[in-house]
Amino acid sequence: MVDKRKNYYIIFDTETAGEEENGDLVKHIYDIGYTIATKKEIVLKRNWLVKEIFTDIEEMKKAYYYSKMPLYMQMLNDNKISIAPFADIIKQLQKDIAEYNVKFACAYNINFDLSAFMETTELLYPNKYKMLFAQTKSGKWRPDKEQFFNKYIAKANLEILDIWTMACQTLCNQKTFQTYYKQETAKGNIKSNAEIVYSYVIDSDFIEDHTALSDSIIETEILQKIQAMHQKIETKFAFMPYRLIQKNI
Repeated sequence: MVDKRKNYYIIFDTETAGEEENGDLVKHIYDIGYTIATKKEIVLKRNWLVKEIFTDIEEMKKAYYYSKMPLYMQMLNDNKISIAPFADIIKQLQKDIAEYNVKFACAYNINFDLSAFMETTELLYPNKYKMLFAQTKSGKWRPDKEQFFNKYIAKANLEILDIWTMACQTLCNQKTFQTYYKQETAKGNIKSNAEIVYSYVIDSDFIEDHTALSDSIIETEILQKIQAMHQKIETKFAFMPYRLIQKNI
């Protein structure tokens, strides 16, 4: 039963197929997973393969995790995942958001997932949905992925939260993280992907499955850990979150 006194969050993850075009990776969703959760518990889990993409073998060959095809086939055989048309998946997502009166849409590196929802919609329904744009401070126009998600995917006015951005301001700025889990990129930036941050949360080595529901569950746990800190979050969605990590704490 939905407790109207609580805030509900939808935390989603997408796995995509696509090639690089004009310097950008095309993102067509073949695996969608999400949880609906409060600050303390997960109340709903959903997971689907997108029929139009997953059954297109040429499209799936463009997936970074194409090697996981046997795993997905086993999951289908074991009824651990369903396959459905993209439109049906989105309709159920909208029903879940409405039923739980969800207020927040969350993901780890949510910019990727918002792009994936938009690009998959454009691919499957090229003449049905109007592209939305926002003007930047420099005067340029860019696709407004957040508005597109709220208008066409969620059909609700959700606040967009990037768990990666939130983690970089909180967990990654803790002395224990930088003492025991700190890794740096070739450019000297502190690594802050979900795999490393979740390892810190559970205080154990961890390797992501890179399947949508499994990843959305660990991202939910990261979000709940951040919320339990009761720390003020200054920025909820940054383009390069790792810049928010303080070095040499």
